[in-house]
Amino acid sequence: MTALVAAGLCAVAAVLAYDIIGGSVAVEAPTPACPPTTRDHDFGPTRAGSAELMVPGSPVAATACRYDGIRYDGSAPLGLTRAGLLSGEVLDKVVEVLNESVPTSPTACRPVDGRASAVSVIFRYESGPLVEVRWGTDRCGLVTNGIRSAKLSTVAIPPYWG
Repeated sequence: MTALVAAGLCAVAAVLAYDIIGGSVAVEAPTPACPPTTRDHDFGPTRAGSAELMVPGSPVAATACRYDGIRYDGSAPLGLTRAGLLSGEVLDKVVEVLNESVPTSPTACRPVDGRASAVSVIFRYESGPLVEVRWGTDRCGLVTNGIRSAKLSTVAIPPYWG
């Protein structure tokens, strides 16, 4: 039930803003809503610069999605437990930390006790494709944008991480 409420709140934040100028309608890109469960390897279109930086360009906002659950073999999806909007200084700090992460080869890292948590941050730009960055809150500290993988020490995105 909590996951559904969080998903609903995230969807409410995705309301479109319309600006009517001279008979034309300009539509602001909606803040992306968090999916109710984790998605495996579906990052969508690639944004230019994603191979060089985890978060290329200058995002205007981001949606943080926290997922938790139990999975011993890595196949069960995790459920949404927390979600919210990142902007301003918090957004800038998250982008900085992600872009300073050390590139590495992706490796599998299974949870020790079966409990698993993951964070997905969906970055929105003035125009063009979104960038989604995912990482697990496990001991491996691996992070990926679907093109680039890196080792991340810790990054705090209260209350989504930790």
